[in-house]
Amino acid sequence: MKKANITYAVFPDEGAKKRFEGMLKHDFKIITCVKEHVKGSTDKIVKLEDSTVRLNGHNAIIIDDMSKSGKTLFKCMDTLVANGAESVSMFITHCVFTDEFWPLFHDRIQIKGDAPQRLGKFYTTDSVANAEENILAKYEGNTEIPNKWFEFLSLAPRIIKDL
Repeated sequence: MKKANITYAVFPDEGAKKRFEGMLKHDFKIITCVKEHVKGSTDKIVKLEDSTVRLNGHNAIIIDDMSKSGKTLFKCMDTLVANGAESVSMFITHCVFTDEFWPLFHDRIQIKGDAPQRLGKFYTTDSVANAEENILAKYEGNTEIPNKWFEFLSLAPRIIKDL
């Protein structure tokens, strides 16, 4: 993964940290989030594992293997922004976005008043059949939003190299 101007790699939970941390070659400062379930509800609160971390205007990328509804991702993003992140991108290996994802996504890309845009870009692979086509279909051929917010990375070159 290219570092670009991203300072923090963020894992939404311990499982993602175990899966991906070793691949990063320690080019990033690592942050792990924890989820707490709200008693009597299906809702979760997402907090930083280390409550003393402040991102102070730096950019972060959330790294996870799969996302469906995006609830945890966006709660993690909101927590990072509340702790000073300038922008938050996301790398999700397998995007299987359900209908629950899209309102949460659209809430984050709408600029309200003088609020700065905090969502960076979604990076994902082509591991899910027709993922790119499915996202484009959401916008009925208008590629402005998908091209601005989503980047699809092909797994084929890596698979061929490893074979």
